[in-house]
Amino acid sequence: MQWLWRLGLILSLGFFSNPVAATQSQTLSREIESEHTITQLKLDGNWLAWRTWRTDFVNYTSELLVTNLTTGTSISLGSIQSQTYDFFIENGRVIWRDNQHVYHYDLATQTNTILQVPHQQKHMRWTVAGDWLIWLELEGSPPQLTNQIWKWHLAGNQAPVLVGSEVATIYATDSLQSDGEIISWAYGTQTAGKYSICSEIHYLAFDGSQAPQKLVESACNVEIKQNLLLNKSFYYCKNQHLYARTLANTETLIHENNCRFDTISGFTGSQNFLVAVNYGENSNSNISLVGVDIRQKSMFNIDHFGYSDNNRPTIDINNSVVAWSDHRGAKPVIHVRTIAEIVPTAPRQANDPLLANRRYYPESQHSLGGLFEQYWQKNGGLAVFGYPQSEEFSQINADTGKTYTVQLLERQRYEHHPELAGTPYEVSLGRLGAERLTTLKRNWQNEGDTPAGAQQLPGQCQHFATTDRKVCGAFLSYWQSHGLDLGEPGISYAESLALFGLPLTAPHLETNPDGDQVLTQWFERARFEWHPNNPAEFKVQLGRLAAEQIPSLGW
Repeated sequence: MQWLWRLGLILSLGFFSNPVAATQSQTLSREIESEHTITQLKLDGNWLAWRTWRTDFVNYTSELLVTNLTTGTSISLGSIQSQTYDFFIENGRVIWRDNQHVYHYDLATQTNTILQVPHQQKHMRWTVAGDWLIWLELEGSPPQLTNQIWKWHLAGNQAPVLVGSEVATIYATDSLQSDGEIISWAYGTQTAGKYSICSEIHYLAFDGSQAPQKLVESACNVEIKQNLLLNKSFYYCKNQHLYARTLANTETLIHENNCRFDTISGFTGSQNFLVAVNYGENSNSNISLVGVDIRQKSMFNIDHFGYSDNNRPTIDINNSVVAWSDHRGAKPVIHVRTIAEIVPTAPRQANDPLLANRRYYPESQHSLGGLFEQYWQKNGGLAVFGYPQSEEFSQINADTGKTYTVQLLERQRYEHHPELAGTPYEVSLGRLGAERLTTLKRNWQNEGDTPAGAQQLPGQCQHFATTDRKVCGAFLSYWQSHGLDLGEPGISYAESLALFGLPLTAPHLETNPDGDQVLTQWFERARFEWHPNNPAEFKVQLGRLAAEQIPSLGW
């Protein structure tokens, strides 16, 4: 059985044609304009390989191009007619093929070579890892079928190596991948309806020292057929949740309820980030390009496309660079950005389309909108929360294990809790005081009292039995005179508690991020600082907890 695509390849040797123009820049960030529809793109270091297509309504022609992201120079590697196989760019070379040959273009020497790859007519799946071409062959006929995994050095001076083999089924394989240490693929086990196949992940050592291993599924898993190998884990959507599966077959939830990735043409990863084309909940919903920070278990928007936009986007990431296609303008364009330019904390411009219908704050180059803006305005605004320090993104809450839409301000993190809709707690505040202490490796339960508080904060005290801490004097007055608006008369205990939380430490003399030694007391959601030389209304200051916590995110 040959499940390979059929295509005809006509090489055009005009390697130095320049059908595109790139905006010149000293950085890798740029816009690359194309004359034709962009169907696929892949990054490798300072290089971008991309494919276009055009049609006369009888035939269509695809062209493979590469762009030097440092200089902006683009060259064509040839025109391809009819269907096309995948291509790869890795280790300074571009690899692509037809049903006769594998083509190798060296980016340093700008030379093209036709490689005579063994067994090519038998290749069921193929990929490239470093200097190796890897493929899977299906040998035999039902019911005696065998999957064979081969590798061949791209120098072409070595015989192909059989890495391993296993008994195969009639349900095919998918997602052949390698990171240079292991080779993995999705193995079909049985049917699950008319068009679906139950699958499981199989893998083996790249050097063949280990026989194929199985990550056995406890129940039929259709969606794992399309998975991404990264950092020795496999990432996939299941029931609209994003999961990671380790080689030990341990499954971890990365993100809830918003994993509808286009796993065929728009799901890739590098280092600690994933990027994907993500579809809306309905068949006619808008399409988003999203990034996922694996470490922070957070998801954020990169770009947004209407359902009616022609030619859906494709996206890729390599190291710290992201590239995606965009067909909304007069000509197709590829946007190239560093990851630092697209994470939620990256500065935004007022005319950013993603900020439509939101209030923009030039002081911090971020925006507020919807429920979060209403909450900001209602509960103290700038004085209590400061300016926004990020755009909205979604993140798993460490306390509940649930995914919420969140936004960072100078002093707090807003969280949207839809399960509390219609109550004053639909927007809640994160426990940033507690989280910041954890980041600083301080165990507040083990910290004792000091005489500094009694000396500088004389007056009435209140004891909080839950944490066994007291709040005294000016700190207590501030805690009691500020709170969230929960609709209660005056400012109630519950309203103050909702804003600041319980005290976690006793007052101590500490050096704050500005280098001032001030009396400091930490609360679940705040840090109080005593500045006795300030005017009366500013003697108690709130620490910029979220702004201080942002560097720990790695953004």
